[in-house]
Amino acid sequence: MELFALGAEDDTIRYSTTYDRNLLIFGKKHQYVISGRQPMTPQNASIVVQSSHEDAVDAPPRNSGNFVFYAKVRNGKASMHQVQIGQLADTPESYEVSKQLDTFLKGTPSQIVAVTAPNVVFLRTESNRQSVYTYSYLDTAAGSERLFDAWARWTWSENTGYLVGLSQNDGDILAYMLRRDAVSGKVFIGAERFVLDTELSELPYLDSLRNYATDTFPRTAKTTTYDTSGLEAAVDNTHPYFLFGSEGGAEAAVADFITENSVPQSAMWRGWQYDAYVTPTNEYVKDRNGKAIVNGRLTYTSILVSIANSSAMKVTVTTRNGTSVPTDFTGRLVGRASNMVGRVPIVSTAVSAVIGREVRDFTYTLSAKSWLPLTITAIEWKGQYFNNTRRM
Repeated sequence: MELFALGAEDDTIRYSTTYDRNLLIFGKKHQYVISGRQPMTPQNASIVVQSSHEDAVDAPPRNSGNFVFYAKVRNGKASMHQVQIGQLADTPESYEVSKQLDTFLKGTPSQIVAVTAPNVVFLRTESNRQSVYTYSYLDTAAGSERLFDAWARWTWSENTGYLVGLSQNDGDILAYMLRRDAVSGKVFIGAERFVLDTELSELPYLDSLRNYATDTFPRTAKTTTYDTSGLEAAVDNTHPYFLFGSEGGAEAAVADFITENSVPQSAMWRGWQYDAYVTPTNEYVKDRNGKAIVNGRLTYTSILVSIANSSAMKVTVTTRNGTSVPTDFTGRLVGRASNMVGRVPIVSTAVSAVIGREVRDFTYTLSAKSWLPLTITAIEWKGQYFNNTRRM
């Protein structure tokens, strides 16, 4: 059967996906809908233009739960959009879920992968081969309101290789990395698994983990190895020295650590370090409709950061006048059994930092120090609000 959509004589079809029992077709100029609510026959076959978002075909659209996500780029700035059920039947609506961002999404979108438990969308672009963008969201039970959404970027060491593809497997994300052997020059592809569980990890916080006893890092074939300089080594939770380790990655340093601390090789893991930090969005006082009130003045007095199984942490405050470090936590607490001479302690505690700034005048960043673990479980803040509402 040949179908014709009025006003789309010069369009080119690129991708398609299912949504709400219908077939969504993406062209370079328009998006089309073929109804799936009744059998398609030569007598009732029809295709209609659903929307007109031009050049939204750089990355194949992906359906997830009750939505369809697609991406586009304009003037070097990428954006991601969401198709959802409209107020009327068979009238889907589309809006941008990255509208709060400026130039955060860089490059041309090339792939979208989505999972539903938790609700996370992964966006891969062509600009950076060592990172991937993530969009996390939480809706109400009826799906009529978005309670939470957040953007982030995951970046890893260049030694892990170049990202060439993503896929979903058992609720986790597989990242396919193009690698080159430092010795023979051979090129091969390895797969890295991103686990989305929110519970505390039983393994050290390092990228591309391999067990020290069963697999000399990193090897995928008997003739394929590559440079192991810069690797870190740490102990898993099967040993009392959980998360303790050796920095640097030299074979002799790791062997000395195992010998001096009587750690079995099966409990030792090696991998590459990565920069762990987060820059939260500052809070605003909201009205009864959930809209931010911007004609007042909200001042952060201090923040309280709860951490678990973590070590040293630094709080950096950035203003128009520069940066400052109000808190540089070393991980050492007087009276704790973990506070031992010659070892970096691993603790679960709360760290405070004084801010003393208005929410529009600063940003703050919580970061780990070196390769040490950092798990943030909660962030609380104290402040004062001054209402500047004008009265007649």
